[in-house]
Amino acid sequence: WANPATGPTVNTAPSYMQGSNHMEHKGIRGVKSSAKPGRQALINETLGKGDRLKEKIIQKEQIGKWLEKLGKDYEIWAPVKRNGLVLFHPISSAKEVYFNFLNSRKTPKDLFFPQSEVLFSSPKEEVEKEVETILQKPRIIFAIRPCDAKSLALLDQVFDSEDYQDPYYIERREGTLLVGLACTHPQQSCFCTSVGGGPFAKPHLDLLMADLGDGKYFVEALSERGEGLLEKDDSWQEPQKKD
Repeated sequence: WANPATGPTVNTAPSYMQGSNHMEHKGIRGVKSSAKPGRQALINETLGKGDRLKEKIIQKEQIGKWLEKLGKDYEIWAPVKRNGLVLFHPISSAKEVYFNFLNSRKTPKDLFFPQSEVLFSSPKEEVEKEVETILQKPRIIFAIRPCDAKSLALLDQVFDSEDYQDPYYIERREGTLLVGLACTHPQQSCFCTSVGGGPFAKPHLDLLMADLGDGKYFVEALSERGEGLLEKDDSWQEPQKKD
């Protein structure tokens, strides 16, 4: 892991961080889908555990409208393909999102550990002034893989522990919602199941999307903040048995 330089332990949390807990998320109960039998068994096994929060069915063509609404309140980062590489980048349109990828070239970790940043600045006459917040707008990482979400939980153990709290990391972490995209076709080189994860793993995510293979996505809320994202659009369908 990268070991960025840390600054003074000053924490001026913005309002969207109040009362959030990125370490505790509950799952919900899943439904049947029209996916292929092998994939269907995995979907049933992993999406069928936990307490129900909220679940919806969204058509792929509806995602753009949903992201447009979310973009009014959030800065959205999503996988985009540029120069043959898939990277997470801020988007202004859903047309930029590249869904047909296995893993991105780099993980979204750079969003929490920028190569350079201003740690503190203050005029001489205002040396006791509070440090300004790092994020001017809360963020969403859209279509993050479950394994990348789990990697952030490991970073929490270092940068947000009882022994040490990095205020810069914590503000970015608490100000970022994770919308996961399940891996319906994992690479042969993937090993998430060997380290306690899985292609449809839900921990540490706010929402999880699973491609049902027929132009639909099954979307489940895994936190109260994730449930709030679903409520941004009331045109979604309720899951039916045929799904």
